[in-house]
Amino acid sequence: MDSLLKAQNAFKAGKNVCLFLSAKSRYAPMTISLIPNHWAVMSRSLKVGNPRSGNFSSNADEIKDEEFDLQVFTWGLETKEMNPRKLSLYEFSDYYFGYVVAS
Repeated sequence: MDSLLKAQNAFKAGKNVCLFLSAKSRYAPMTISLIPNHWAVMSRSLKVGNPRSGNFSSNADEIKDEEFDLQVFTWGLETKEMNPRKLSLYEFSDYYFGYVVAS
């Protein structure tokens, strides 16, 4: 989760951020696949909590149980809802494997 928060900070600083995920993350927890096999490009800032906000604690322990929204470009389209199953950040972390930043 700390890595995802670092990716968020890079995105907020105007960097291009690519996330390495399991392609099954959009369907979790209905489908289990903990294999990293998909790149997605962040298109909007991570929003956490209820109501969703871009202003949240940078301490992963404080927000790990919060639901989130994240929009990405994947398969040539901008996904409107990266977290349709309403996973917490902690649950999503099983499907997230890192990021790459480009200027």
